[in-house]
Amino acid sequence: MLDLIGQTISGCSRESQGKLQHMEGTPTLVMLSGADEYVPPRLLEAAHDIASRLAGAMGPSAKGMVVPNAKHAMDGAEEAGIAAMAEFVQGLAPNRTQ
Repeated sequence: MLDLIGQTISGCSRESQGKLQHMEGTPTLVMLSGADEYVPPRLLEAAHDIASRLAGAMGPSAKGMVVPNAKHAMDGAEEAGIAAMAEFVQGLAPNRTQ
């Protein structure tokens, strides 16, 4: 996946869009760690752009975001990661009026 992510820095290539197009219509949260110790600094600097481009290649049902200060396994930002996932899932529920 790192190769696919690396391509998105200069723009989401047609090849990348083709590889992710099958996700269109599937609600997907692309959540990246903002302080991932295993990711090169140049990719961390572009994390917001990468998340947005990956989500964009998946279609309108996908959302991209970065959890600030989160290490690889969301260490140090567990609450923020959980809150982001909960908000995304709650947004999938149909609106019900009572």
